Amino acid sequence: MTPSIERFLMIGDEADLPLLRSLARSFPANARGNIFLELPDDRRPLLSAPPGITTSVLPRSLPSVLHAPGARACVALESWVGEWVHGDHASAEGHAIFVGLTGNPLIERLCAALVQHRPGLHLHRACPGGGHVRRRGAGARNGPDAGGPGALGH
Repeated sequence: MTPSIERFLMIGDEADLPLLRSLARSFPANARGNIFLELPDDRRPLLSAPPGITTSVLPRSLPSVLHAPGARACVALESWVGEWVHGDHASAEGHAIFVGLTGNPLIERLCAALVQHRPGLHLHRACPGGGHVRRRGAGARNGPDAGGPGALGH
């Protein structure tokens, strides 16, 4: 029996939009969670998701100390994980997280630290050539995720 994911999180930038659109369409109708998009400005791209999924744009154009690409996405990721991935929700069955921004050094460091320090973390990363890989907690092996776009719900 496939475990039921309780919460979803997707974080990405403009380069991740095609994959994020595909993943959002694969969510079950009763899915709950968040999509954070770090984009050049505050325009909202067309992104269809179930009603329980909230989409937020993190515009890089607003003046802030968080001016480096990926900085706003890092804050969103770390805050979300701190809020939702603990206690009964710390298991891989309780959540599914997809993080894009492939090659961004801030995101790469944060994801590596989160996976190392949170053994139950159910984290997917975008691959440079498209698609995504799955990482689960400390000591997890990384490899191609054969489940395709709907694999966040496996």
